Amino acid sequence: MAFVFFVGSGVLWFISFGTLGWIIHLWACVDAAVWEPTPSPSFLTRIRSLASFLIFIGIVVTIYFVAIYDTTVQTERRDAPGVGVIAEKSIVNLGKQQNRLIGVIIGTAIGISGLVLKFIPIRNDDA
Repeated sequence: MAFVFFVGSGVLWFISFGTLGWIIHLWACVDAAVWEPTPSPSFLTRIRSLASFLIFIGIVVTIYFVAIYDTTVQTERRDAPGVGVIAEKSIVNLGKQQNRLIGVIIGTAIGISGLVLKFIPIRNDDA
């Protein structure tokens, strides 16, 4: 609405050679005086929305670390004399496995905290 007031006052000011722009400013003042804010969502609604967001993020993080995160490291083919092939294309990296485990734990914890917020009864004082 502020854009309408801004453009309207500019147009009236231009058309009337700088004498009628104040009419739109008065209209804006009246509009501001009678404006009533929309009620904000209740505390319970905001908690439920946060819970849904946490559940979603927990599921996404857990799926990423379980299904997509790669724990292998690419290597070159190495032959040791008398032993044969030591390493082929890729080997499992223990540091990356630890990162995967931590990622799964954190994703699960985020999802569980969302479930707790979603299903634990919260007293609604806004009603």
